[in-house]
Formats: sequence, C-alpha cells, structure tokens
Amino acid sequence: MNLAVDKNLGNGLVATLEGIFSKDINAVRYENLNLKPSPANLTDAGGDDRPLFLGTQAAFGDDVIDPDYTFIMLGSNTNQGYAYNFAASLSKSFSNGFTGVVSY
Repeated sequence: MNLAVDKNLGNGLVATLEGIFSKDINAVRYENLNLKPSPANLTDAGGDDRPLFLGTQAAFGDDVIDPDYTFIMLGSNTNQGYAYNFAASLSKSFSNGFTGVVSY
C-alpha cells in the first residue's frame, strides 16, 4: 500500500509526504542449520527478540555445529514479514531548468 500527497507551495516549491506499507504474502525465509542456538537475543541489548550472532561464519567459532561446512541453509516460505517506510521531501524548480530536492 502506498499513499502520497503533493502540495504546491507556490514559487516553484512542492512538498511531498509519502507512506509505504508492504506485507509478505509468500516470502522466502533462510535459516543456517549449521549454527548452534544463539546464547543471547537482541532483547538483552535493548532490541527485539531475534537471536544475536556476532559476525560472519569465521567469527562464529564454537557456535558452528559442523566445521566441515561453511553454511547449511534451509529455505522455507513465510507470510510473517512486513516493512513500512515514510518519506518527506521539498523540491524547488528554477527558471533555468534545474530542480533541487531535499528529502528525509
């Protein structure tokens, strides 16, 4: 879903506000089966409840179940993901053909 509003402020200025919400219907979820269960979650560091791993495969050290393999990946379907984005911008058109935009 996408909702945007443009407002002409006059003198070549246009303000834009936009919101986007995306919901997964059939996304792919990847899981590394070669990792032992995480000893900590992000909740321990003030985040959410996802498992906390500290870097690349080389950094996992003793957290790897079988060191003969780099990754053992399992792909499965999920419908639990979502994303939302908000944007605001201000644009100005100049008489010489140039346009400037500031966005956040």
